[in-house]
Amino acid sequence: MTVRKMLLSVVGLEDSVYRAHTLMDRGDLFRLNSNLIGRHVQQFNVGAILDGRDPDIPLVPGDEMRIYGLDEVEFLHKTVQIFGSVKNPGAYRLFKNMTLSDLIIQAGGYTEDAWAVNATVARITRAVNQQDSLVSIFFPDLPDLFDSTRTTVQILSSKAGSFRLVDKDQIFVRPNPDFKPQQLVSIGGEVKFPGQYALTVSRERLSDLIHRAGGLTQDGYARGGQLLRDSVALRINIAEALNNPSGKYDAILRPGDQISIPRHPNTVRVVGEVNNPGIYSFVDGESRNFYIKMAGGVTDSADFVLVTNPEGYVERSGLGWFSSNPSIPDGTVIHVVKVKPEPPPPPTAQGESFADYWKDTLAIITST
Repeated sequence: MTVRKMLLSVVGLEDSVYRAHTLMDRGDLFRLNSNLIGRHVQQFNVGAILDGRDPDIPLVPGDEMRIYGLDEVEFLHKTVQIFGSVKNPGAYRLFKNMTLSDLIIQAGGYTEDAWAVNATVARITRAVNQQDSLVSIFFPDLPDLFDSTRTTVQILSSKAGSFRLVDKDQIFVRPNPDFKPQQLVSIGGEVKFPGQYALTVSRERLSDLIHRAGGLTQDGYARGGQLLRDSVALRINIAEALNNPSGKYDAILRPGDQISIPRHPNTVRVVGEVNNPGIYSFVDGESRNFYIKMAGGVTDSADFVLVTNPEGYVERSGLGWFSSNPSIPDGTVIHVVKVKPEPPPPPTAQGESFADYWKDTLAIITST
């Protein structure tokens, strides 16, 4: 019996799969000393004896032979991890000579928001003299998978294709801070080309969008226009925005904004404490009192007036001789508000009048 015969017949190294998990560079033979007290170890190269590169070793009674598995001397299940803007982030098996490009392709490539310039690689620090360092950081270049004209060979031969990964590497692919998908706003009503529009710049303004929509039609009424944001109406003067682009009334749009431009209503509505509330025809240049007079004047309960202009702004004014009498634009609502009733006097004790209360109080003061 020899070491080679033992390896083939007992250890089972004729099986190539089993041999792949065996340490082939070393085996140990423990043999009794010549005085039969104690043992000594004799090392041999398992692969060299099997291949005939080293002479075979005859066995003697009492020999003990040990063959080692690869898991005893190295980490067999090596992995790397990838995070961030890739389609399938997670842990992947590390194989020999694996590069960053290989890992990116295994992870399904980038998501559309990836910053495909360089990655961040965190690698375990194994140097004993770097006591305060947990990991070493690398910034290897990433392959440009967004370029459809490049072949797989060109991608793998890039700088990312030459960056070798090691066990426990963690790779981070960051999102592109400047990437934004199409951001839509809508405009409807009296513009030449109503519909949805994609914002072209991050600070696109209301006047820019109306200009892109072809401007207002002949019947469009800018002062009555409305901007809805998150289902809430913004009080905004669209007419001033068009007259003074980039001015204080020219709002910066956000994704999801909805703009609507109505027709000229040619009406003024008068409600509240007037004798004949209703909708009246708009007369250009006329004032608040003109429409109140058309509505039959105010009732005896009238106190003050709230004027809501087409933009949604509200102005309060009185009804006296010196109160303001503003000019009324098309689409205004005039609301005459009722006088608030006087609060009732506080109730007195049951069966006791105010005169009785005052008489008793005066008597107490006089006696004192």
